[in-house]
Amino acid sequence: LLAQSRHTPPPALPGVLLFLSAIGAAYTVDRLLEPRVRRENPRWLCALLLMVALGCGGVFLAFSPHLSRSGAIAAASLSSICLGYHWIRRIPLLKAPLVGLAWAWASVTLAYTETGGKPATALPLFLLFTSGAILCDLKDTDLDRRQGTQTLPILLGPQRSRMVAAGLAVLALRFSPAEFFPTAVALAVLAQFPRLLAAEAVGPMLVDALYLLPGLVSLLR
Repeated sequence: LLAQSRHTPPPALPGVLLFLSAIGAAYTVDRLLEPRVRRENPRWLCALLLMVALGCGGVFLAFSPHLSRSGAIAAASLSSICLGYHWIRRIPLLKAPLVGLAWAWASVTLAYTETGGKPATALPLFLLFTSGAILCDLKDTDLDRRQGTQTLPILLGPQRSRMVAAGLAVLALRFSPAEFFPTAVALAVLAQFPRLLAAEAVGPMLVDALYLLPGLVSLLR
C-alpha cells in the first residue's frame, strides 16, 4: 500500500505475488529446517508446512519469468539467504541485520518486476526491520544460547540491545517518509518494555503488527 501511494510506476501484480509467495516459502522452510520444530510437532503438521513451502515455491517459479535482471539477482540472493539462514545466523551479530536486509531488499525489489521502480524506502525499511528483529530476539535468548547463535541480546545483554533497537528506530525517522513515523516511534517505545517483549508470542506479534502501520496510514490518507 505504501509503495503504491508513493512511487510511480506502482508495483507490478506479478511482483507482488512473487513477494508474497517468497514470504510464505521463507517462513515455512525456516520452520522445517529447525530440528526443534520437527521434533516437537506431529508429522502431519510438518507435512503441511512442506506443502505450503512447495506451493509458495511453485507460485514463485510460475511468476519468475516476469523478473527484471535486478529482480532475478535479488531473488537468487534472497533464496540463498533463506535456505542458508539456519547456518548463517550462527555468525555473531549477523542474525538481525540479515533479517533486515533480506526483507528490505525483497520489499523494494521483487514487487517491481517489470516497472523498474526504485523506491527510496530501502534504508528506513532496513533500519526498522533490523530494530524489530533485535526486539524479537529478546524472547529467544535462552534458545539462541543453546544453539550457539550469537545474537545481539546474548553478546550485549537485553538492556543494551533494547537501546540499540530503539536507536535504529529513531535513526529511521531521519530517512523515512511520514507514513513510517508511527512504526519508528512505536518500536522505540516498545523497546522500553522488556517484560512484554520477553513474552513468547505477544512480543513478536506486536512487532509484526507495527509494520502494518505505514500501509494503514497510507490507505487512510
